[in-house]
Amino acid sequence: METLPREDGEIIKGEEILPKNRLEDLKSGSLLKPHKDTKPTRRKQVLGQSTYSTIDLVPELAKFKTSPPLMTSYKKHYRPFMGRACPRCSQHSRELLYHKDIPEMGIFSVSSPPRKGLLGRLFPYSHYVYTMRNNCVYADPKGMIADAVQNKRVQRAIHRSAMNDSDGAKNEETYQRSAHKHEGRALYVIKRMSATIMNVTLRITGYLILRILSFLVDGIHMHRGQAEMVRQAAKRDVPIILVPLHRSHLDYLLMSLTLFINEVPCPFIAAGDNLNIPVLGWWFRQIGAFFIKRKLDKVVGKKDFVYRAALHTYMEQILMRNQNMEFFIGAIADAYILPASVSYEKIIEGNFVSEQMGYSKKKESIFSPIIGLWNAFHSSFGHIRVNFAQPFSLKEYLESAQRVVPIQSELSMKPRLEKAISDNSLYGTDVVLEDQRQLIRGLGEHIILDSQDASSIMSTNLLSFLLLTKHRRGTTMKQLQTDFDIVKEEVTQEGGTSASPVRPPTSSNMP
Repeated sequence: METLPREDGEIIKGEEILPKNRLEDLKSGSLLKPHKDTKPTRRKQVLGQSTYSTIDLVPELAKFKTSPPLMTSYKKHYRPFMGRACPRCSQHSRELLYHKDIPEMGIFSVSSPPRKGLLGRLFPYSHYVYTMRNNCVYADPKGMIADAVQNKRVQRAIHRSAMNDSDGAKNEETYQRSAHKHEGRALYVIKRMSATIMNVTLRITGYLILRILSFLVDGIHMHRGQAEMVRQAAKRDVPIILVPLHRSHLDYLLMSLTLFINEVPCPFIAAGDNLNIPVLGWWFRQIGAFFIKRKLDKVVGKKDFVYRAALHTYMEQILMRNQNMEFFIGAIADAYILPASVSYEKIIEGNFVSEQMGYSKKKESIFSPIIGLWNAFHSSFGHIRVNFAQPFSLKEYLESAQRVVPIQSELSMKPRLEKAISDNSLYGTDVVLEDQRQLIRGLGEHIILDSQDASSIMSTNLLSFLLLTKHRRGTTMKQLQTDFDIVKEEVTQEGGTSASPVRPPTSSNMP
């Protein structure tokens, strides 16, 4: 057996380290002489029982021999916790709902029910949904409708529309008849857009979503720390306005599902009227969807004051009752803004790609979801990641935004082109002042940035990035895998967010 000398007088025999005082015994061969084994339990081996004596390890090196060394790999990076509130605009909110243990809470699977007990093993999804402790109290829809109709804003809109119809109220009888017509229309509009959230419907919907998605996707994941911040915000008796990035119709359902599982009241969802189809439209109302028009005015250039006032007032009534909402409105004392996003490895319906290419949105029908679901069962859609950014106070943001805006005179301001009609308000520039419009626009861009910052970059995103940049002319699978790992490490080092641009692999950093 080969022996290797060391500077301190010790020698290494194979993988064993012998002290200096046993060097002479090794040279004389006394250590290799057979003798009676006094510790048979230690000498048993696979091919028999050894007759050689035991060589004790040096105590200082015993731990090194039995456990691997601690080494820091320059390639090992962990994705930091994303989605913190802006330190400039929401400094108080940034520290209010966050503590040092949140980043270490890890990721959990929303779609994997815990199989506890006999019923949990036999009926995992039914037992999972039934045992959820989310029994929130939601606002009475009849009370909201009555208060919305009697609201001063709606009454002023009715009066204004009646005055326009009666040509300046020259005829009192015509005015009364027109006012009665617009009042009935306001009641019809509010009833048509109103929603009713029922816990029973939420549980049934949750079961159906989990059961169907178990056949389509590999898992739905989210961070426990993000869910904890949302739970803490929900306990502060302040409404939460959920503003997610929209990629799929599944976003509505996934947001409500994840909030319901984490014991947070589900939001009232502002949905397009293209989803108000028979059967499914009624079901969507039962889980919180209220339908609004994509175009608020029937005739271009002529504002529908009644519909605008009814929509504005109904959303205001939701927030005044401390109900969460998936939209934006600003006529209350304060609210928590919750940016969110859903990342897909593959989007289940194919409308997102065509809409991004400029095609118009298609009108939904009762057969559309059936056909889409049938086609979906013949494919695999990978993983889904639901991300919530840190909620921040709307009041705090508005106060900080007004402080940082520099005061300029009209003479010092540069000339700029103004929009004829605002795309951020229900009323346009004739009611909302220019500085308020810019403030709302800034808030919207800030929410988009926070939502994007909290988003997860999926494997399909990285693969598409490589094929569109470095490998436009093709490559081998081995090279593609190598480049994929390099880009993944760079994304992790940059923070795992698309807000920080990822440099494509070049020949200088390729192995």
